[in-house]
Amino acid sequence: KANDRHAFLAAIPPLLAKAAHEYEESIKDGRFVEVEEYQDARGFILNARDEILSAGPALRPKDAAAYAELVVLFDEIAAVMATPVPSGPPTVSPSEIYGRIARIELSLNKLK
Repeated sequence: KANDRHAFLAAIPPLLAKAAHEYEESIKDGRFVEVEEYQDARGFILNARDEILSAGPALRPKDAAAYAELVVLFDEIAAVMATPVPSGPPTVSPSEIYGRIARIELSLNKLK
C-alpha cells in the first residue's frame, strides 16, 4: 500500500513541472502569446488536481492536514488558469507558478 501511494505521488511532480514550463512558454512581454501552451498548462494542473482528489480516501488517513493543505494549494493554482482561454494579461507570473508548485510538492512529500 505504501509503495503504491509513493509511486502515485511520485507521478504528480513531473505533471506539475510540465505545467509550469508550458505556462512560462505561454507568456511573453507580460501577455499571453501562446494560448495552446496556456491550455496545456491548465490541463496538466487540472489533471493532477483530479488525480489527487480521486485519491483522497487513500491519502487523507496518512496526514489529513497535509491533504487538506494540498487540496487548497491545487485549488489556488487552478484558479489562476480558471478559463480555457486566457482573458487579459497574466495575473500570476511564471516564477509565482513555480513557487506554488514547490509548495504543492512539499505537501505531497508529507503524504508519502
